[in-house]
Amino acid sequence: MDRRLPHPAGGFLEAVRQLSAELLHTVHDRLQLLGVEFQEQKHRFLQILLLAAVGSMCAMLAVLFLGFALVWVVPAEHRAAVLAGLGVLFLGLLAFCIARLMAHLDASKGLLDSTLAELKADRACILQDES
Repeated sequence: MDRRLPHPAGGFLEAVRQLSAELLHTVHDRLQLLGVEFQEQKHRFLQILLLAAVGSMCAMLAVLFLGFALVWVVPAEHRAAVLAGLGVLFLGLLAFCIARLMAHLDASKGLLDSTLAELKADRACILQDES
């Protein structure tokens, strides 16, 4: 019976090749996740920017046109009360827009949270295997 042990160099090189392939695969997955997270952050930023721009434009136009219209339509003795009411209304709308913007900003998760969590799990798995 010929019981030869496998050639140590071939076994070592095969193990290094497999380890390199797994490492490359893991890095590839993490880079894909990183790209997805950057796309999500970009999309969210554009939504917030658009909401702020549209809200600001609408508020300015509404104040301008309604102010002119009411000053022109309302009798002189009621103009001050109507303008004060409009001011309160538009301040309420401004507060609503600010609250929505703050909710969007507060609801965001940190940049790269998913990627960092995956890397932490990978590290824990590698350290567990070494023990």
